[in-house]
Amino acid sequence: MSLWVVDVGEAHESFVLEKEACMTFMTLISNLESWRLVSFVEWLSCSA
Repeated sequence: MSLWVVDVGEAHESFVLEKEACMTFMTLISNLESWRLVSFVEWLSCSA
């Protein structure tokens, strides 16, 4: 029974870590997307 509790705790911990990693990844992606958008706009204004 105590082993099951430990497993649940570990599963919860890894779930939280996964969630944090996902949030970080999504933030990086959105930053990258906005950076690409800015670069694209700058490129358009330069080539115009």
